[in-house]
Amino acid sequence: MGHEFELHNRVSNLISLLKVQDVSGPEAYVEVLLANRTPYVTTTVNTHTAKRKIAELSSKGEAFLKKYEELKLKQPRDLDPLVYLLSKMAGDKPLCEFVRARRPERPKAPVREASITEVFGRADGDELKAQLPPKGAVLTAEEIALLKGKLESITANIQGQQKKQQTKQVAGTFPEMPTWLTERPYLSCDFLPRGSSNNTNGGRGGGGGHMPAPVRIGSLPPEMQQLAVMEDLLHLMTGIDGRYVVAQRLSDRPLPHHDDVTRQFDVDPTLDVSLRVLATRILSLPAHYSSVARFVEGNADYLNGTVNQALAAAMRDFLREHSVVVAQLEHQLRTHRLTVQKLWYYVQPCLRTLEVLSHVAFLVERGGCRGGKTLGVLHGVASGYIGDRSSQELCLHLAEAASLPYFEMLGEWIYGGVVSDAYGEFMIAEEVEVRRERLTEEYNDAYWETRYTVVQENIPSFLEHVAGKVRDTGKYLNVLHECGNHSDVEEGRRTMREELRYSIHERLYMERIEEAYTHASRTLLAVMMKERDLLGHLRSIKHYYLVDQGDFFVHLMDMAERDLGKTASDIPLMRLESLLESALHASLVDLDPYKENLRVSLTSCDLITQLREIIAIEPEAIGPQALTPRSVRRTTRRPEELTGLEAFCLEYVVQWPLSLVLNRKAIFKYQMLFRHLFHCLHAERQLCKAWTVHRIGKACSLRSLPVYASSFALLQRMLHYVQNLQYFMAFEVLEPNWCTLEHHLRSMTTTVDDVLVAHTDYLDRCLKDCMLSNKGAIERIHHLLILCTGFAQQMQQVVSSLDATTTAVAGKKGGKSGKQRSDSVLEALQATVKGKAFEEMVSSKEKDFTKNLTSLLGHLHQLSTHDVEHMTSGMASRLDFNGFYQTQVATHQ
Repeated sequence: MGHEFELHNRVSNLISLLKVQDVSGPEAYVEVLLANRTPYVTTTVNTHTAKRKIAELSSKGEAFLKKYEELKLKQPRDLDPLVYLLSKMAGDKPLCEFVRARRPERPKAPVREASITEVFGRADGDELKAQLPPKGAVLTAEEIALLKGKLESITANIQGQQKKQQTKQVAGTFPEMPTWLTERPYLSCDFLPRGSSNNTNGGRGGGGGHMPAPVRIGSLPPEMQQLAVMEDLLHLMTGIDGRYVVAQRLSDRPLPHHDDVTRQFDVDPTLDVSLRVLATRILSLPAHYSSVARFVEGNADYLNGTVNQALAAAMRDFLREHSVVVAQLEHQLRTHRLTVQKLWYYVQPCLRTLEVLSHVAFLVERGGCRGGKTLGVLHGVASGYIGDRSSQELCLHLAEAASLPYFEMLGEWIYGGVVSDAYGEFMIAEEVEVRRERLTEEYNDAYWETRYTVVQENIPSFLEHVAGKVRDTGKYLNVLHECGNHSDVEEGRRTMREELRYSIHERLYMERIEEAYTHASRTLLAVMMKERDLLGHLRSIKHYYLVDQGDFFVHLMDMAERDLGKTASDIPLMRLESLLESALHASLVDLDPYKENLRVSLTSCDLITQLREIIAIEPEAIGPQALTPRSVRRTTRRPEELTGLEAFCLEYVVQWPLSLVLNRKAIFKYQMLFRHLFHCLHAERQLCKAWTVHRIGKACSLRSLPVYASSFALLQRMLHYVQNLQYFMAFEVLEPNWCTLEHHLRSMTTTVDDVLVAHTDYLDRCLKDCMLSNKGAIERIHHLLILCTGFAQQMQQVVSSLDATTTAVAGKKGGKSGKQRSDSVLEALQATVKGKAFEEMVSSKEKDFTKNLTSLLGHLHQLSTHDVEHMTSGMASRLDFNGFYQTQVATHQ
């Protein structure tokens, strides 16, 4: 339910930002969005048409397209759906004008140039400042180039140190790479950076390895030029600078275009034109080689995760094969059988391979991809090469190699329920701090919702539509593990354990995921429904919380009514526990096998106060923490103000895994229903007692005592209200909903999530139809119950006080027979009911009851017209079966 509250919050914020005055509120929009929401799956749309449409309608179309291409390189998941939505909005002129008119103004922040010290820090900034010439100095072109090289070298060192420091902070407990990998530049397969000890090119190139050329290549004969340039090209293909062709140094700054991160080369300008043209074409191969080599070396770190390491290892195999090809070409060169034209012909297959590898490396590096996101990029590239079979097979090979560690984690999860993810790259994240013991303590579903969650950025695009099933499969198996049913998990592991491998044909692994999901859900459901008897526990809860067995309540009140009339702080809890046990053994629920799970508790606030606080919570604040002990504590009354009847409640203790369904939040909802029913039953009991104690009044002539007759009529009206309220809740709300839940659990549930949803819907419907979630209705109902209880107790006190007085007088006069004492009580009763105080009390209670019941009926009629789900019209008809209050309702409205 967490995403619903988040969506509600975002819709409310959007309405607030747009300053929309809508009486329907955010709920109507949230329902539409939820009905059309597809979880975890990025909507596939025609972004080409959408972005062109936005560019045509926008005054800054070129800037928009440029920004789109820049963002697309980072592989964001929701970019295309956002562009599609914006294209729809752009085509709606009234909507654009509406949004533009309500666009909030952004405050303009003052622009200030940052100093070198602020950007690089004091120590590094001072080092840079020391290299700068004094102001006003005139520099030659060579001095400018030399200064630029020095500044780039210093900046690269500073940024490298900063990157190492950030990596150490992020890595945490990850293993550190040995320092000799960076201290020994000759281990690199890429061109050596400027400043290396072997670089003797005079600063022209990006690396070293050869002595500088003694003469210009143009001074050599054409045959010698061809041999020299071929030798340089072969060295460049392995990441070593030549004498006449050298690699330029790469910029360390992140640049927005592909060409800016591709290795460029400087060719001796005196080279023959024909050779220069061919050499320029061949130079694209060492450029791609350099990109792939940098990617392979950069992803050897543990911080990048096992998927990127596996991808880099697969690319390293291609680099080895490429080295073999270069060695064969060098052999051709040494035997004088190689020309530049032949070299161009021979490198064609390698050129295409390295081009694809370089493209993949660029997309992964630029998007900051790791884990499932990297696999999504590989899958997308492979799908894009549909017309190029060799390139597609190459990408599929890379995807299969890179997916091995990911699919191994997937197998551990769907076959064993274990998250084996040391580097945070799997689609499932485990929150180890969320423990199952908190299910019986906290008023939310945090364990089931947050113990294992889906990390959207780590979901491969080809697993998006089954991400929910993957999560649920492992969750079910984990619950079985914690239940001690290891044999069921191991049996499923043995029978279904097949190696999961990536394939362009999704059916090969989708079928295995479906089988694992079906097995896990059926096994856990069988454990909960059969071994742990979930339905039996729910039926037991129905007996106690929903007062299914009426004799239990009668026995309990007969034993505990006097104690519950005391202040809650004065009631010993152990005595209530003892009385509860006696009531259980004396009633029909003694046959319940789970009666030992029932406990007594005394809450810190009455029902209506807590309901007011919960209902008063704003929709934006409603979430998993809405029903928390904090909301209870804020409404806590002092113990001396709370009676045992107001604080009395029942607790039901369940064990794992039933606590997933009967968690603290579900028990809390049952408790609210019980306390409401308990209040109704207590009011009915008091009214029936009032009738019982006034049976002596049968000998009175009611025609001569109209006020006394009015009091009986009011008692009857109150009893009619309370009994019909109970009948409505028991037979029109609770029992039908229970039958629906029971049928659903017996025949329609296939997973534990289905059970959770059905049980939550059952409780929510019961709370809603019993009007506990409607502030106006519950306050009126509660006030009427207080009136009924108060009037019944006052009527009881009239007879009990007269009986006590008559008994005391008879004792002083030597005693009277029972008939004489009854006659004396009857005479005293007639005198009392004829008094003005009794008349005023009855009249006041009657007016108050009629007014509040009339108000309740009006509210029920209003609910029945505005919310068809409420069955309030039937309850209103029962309460006003003869139309007595109909005119009162019209008058009240």
